[in-house]
Amino acid sequence: MKVRLGYSLSGSTHYSAYFSIGSGKTVKKSWGLSSGSYCKSMTGVLNYSGGTFQTPTTHC
Repeated sequence: MKVRLGYSLSGSTHYSAYFSIGSGKTVKKSWGLSSGSYCKSMTGVLNYSGGTFQTPTTHC
């Protein structure tokens, strides 16, 4: 299955490139954010051909 990970911040969603993952596998992605972004509400997302899953929104 091809998926991409990302986050939503201030009304914009940013994604990694698509990558393949199989059942039972773990993948870690990271992004560099400016220090001003850390206390803003952010939602993690996983996008695939069937839709998008969201994490709970972060808060300071």
